Amino acid sequence: LAERGAKYGARKVKEGYRSHKLKPYRAAAKAEKAAFKANVDFQYHKALHDNPQIAGNPLSRFMQKQQIKRQYAKAARKGGAKTAQKAAENTRKAAKKTAEETKKAIAFVGRHPAGVCIAVAALLLFIMVSAGLSSCGSMFSGLMNGILGTSYTSEDSDLVATENNYAAKEAELQQQIDNIESTHPGYDEYRYDLDSIGHNPHELASYLTALLQTYTPQSAQAELNRVFAMQYTLTLTEETEIRYRTETSTDPETGETTTEEVPYEYHILNVKLTNKPISEIAEELLTPEQLEMYRVYLETSGNKPLIFGGGSPDMGASEDLSGVQLVNGTRPGNTAVVDLAKRQVGNVGGRPFWSWYGFNSRVEWCACFVS
Repeated sequence: LAERGAKYGARKVKEGYRSHKLKPYRAAAKAEKAAFKANVDFQYHKALHDNPQIAGNPLSRFMQKQQIKRQYAKAARKGGAKTAQKAAENTRKAAKKTAEETKKAIAFVGRHPAGVCIAVAALLLFIMVSAGLSSCGSMFSGLMNGILGTSYTSEDSDLVATENNYAAKEAELQQQIDNIESTHPGYDEYRYDLDSIGHNPHELASYLTALLQTYTPQSAQAELNRVFAMQYTLTLTEETEIRYRTETSTDPETGETTTEEVPYEYHILNVKLTNKPISEIAEELLTPEQLEMYRVYLETSGNKPLIFGGGSPDMGASEDLSGVQLVNGTRPGNTAVVDLAKRQVGNVGGRPFWSWYGFNSRVEWCACFVS
């Protein structure tokens, strides 16, 4: 604050000093302007006195005075009182000529009022049409720029292929978790604390577009690996508990039976999986400008809401039966869908299905899962 105050004070002192030095020049300029105006008024009234016939209507007088002002200013720039007097004489002649031309124009309008009105109307219509076409062109250009600026810039095939690559990595992770007990045998118990595996495809596409603009599966692979490593964290923790079991023994000599608590080791493998949403990853990795674009792409779904699958474009019930297998008029069912549903047994919370619909928290709506 002290430094800024010192700079502000120094600047104001310099401005005051400069203003004080320029004061005489400002006074001279003001006096010169007043003299110019007085000379123009003098030349105008002298022209009226020497040529009374040039005094016409108010418009004519205004035009005459403006022409005198221009002529006098031109003469003043060229310099010399003698030149100014000569210019004044020329100005009086020009004023007289202007008055005569004005009278002729008024007379022409009086003789052809309809033609003049039609010409003026045509001119106004031309101006209106030109302005309308210009505004429509600007509006259309703005609309196209808005659509292009909120759309995914990559090819559809690249968008889908990149999404499939990420989904394949998730499938490998799921398989790794499914095989934990076979790849890590010998434990008495396996405890699972697992977030669901899945993501919002539009979050991933919006992130990659904001960061890379246009991408292919090959150019986006390194970024996919980075995002995947940040999204999923799988930790395996061994734990050993000392437990006790009751053992019974019989003395062979006395036949007496006794029981005792015998300690033993109980081995546990804790399997924990955390899923960090891509939206949170985007906030960490993107710049403020990229993050703003990410949110725009996510809001508009890149203007391709159905590219990763979904319902019908009009948000109504889909009537497309092209993927349904009909046998003698009946549908035997799609076993692949059944297998997919079986793999979701144990899913608590419904993720990622509600997030695919754009909800920020759990929504108990079966259509999210069915779609």
